[in-house]
Amino acid sequence: MAGVAISAIAIAAYTLGKGSAPPPSAAPANQQVIVREKPADPMVEILVAGKALPAGSRVGAEDLKWVAWPEAHRPPTSVLRRDRPTAREDFQGVLVRANVTVGETVTPDRFILDRSRSFMSAVLTEGMRAVAIPASPVDTAGGFILPGDRVDILRVVTSAGGAKAEPILTNVKILAIGNQIKEEDGQRTMTGATATIEVLPAQADLIAVAQKSGSLTMTLRPFTKDAGEHPVQAAPLEKKEEARSLRIVRSGVASELPR
Repeated sequence: MAGVAISAIAIAAYTLGKGSAPPPSAAPANQQVIVREKPADPMVEILVAGKALPAGSRVGAEDLKWVAWPEAHRPPTSVLRRDRPTAREDFQGVLVRANVTVGETVTPDRFILDRSRSFMSAVLTEGMRAVAIPASPVDTAGGFILPGDRVDILRVVTSAGGAKAEPILTNVKILAIGNQIKEEDGQRTMTGATATIEVLPAQADLIAVAQKSGSLTMTLRPFTKDAGEHPVQAAPLEKKEEARSLRIVRSGVASELPR
């Protein structure tokens, strides 16, 4: 009985001690969790347009500005301030070759950096020629043919049998109307005494011959991405038929003799 009593006491003591064991200690309330952030992309300053710059205009003192840009995502031809700190001053007064929108990255290919060159010679496609032809509001679709549009050129010939129009060239690019090479403040109507067009050298000769034998007029083509870059000769100019007979008048009586 004494052994049983001792065993019961030992079991009770073990059970009591197990139930009163202290709980595991909690983490301190002021412990900080460290989160490592991804390093930010390095930034560079590049030159952008501070306002819209239409083709043919000259760059003013406040037209360009420096902005911060992620170096990994900048255009490869952009102008960096660290490489060219005087770029804003260098671009002042140069001609704009192609339209530049607000905030667009400045790249040298959009400007005519050689101040000795004229705008027209700079915007001409290599191997092409600029030719001026007479233009009136009627010839320019009521004044709605604008620089940059593409047209078909027709020759109108008037004879005893009436007037006849025949196409000379198709898909011809308009470089200027009068002395205007761009729209002015959203103006959608332009009139001028001449239209300057871009053609191949052989087509320039064709236009010169066509103007001697008739008048020229233009028809506006719809915009399409598949139009191609070069104008196309529609058809050769008609040759005047040689007279096949000789008309002789004697004493008021006409007669024809074969030739």
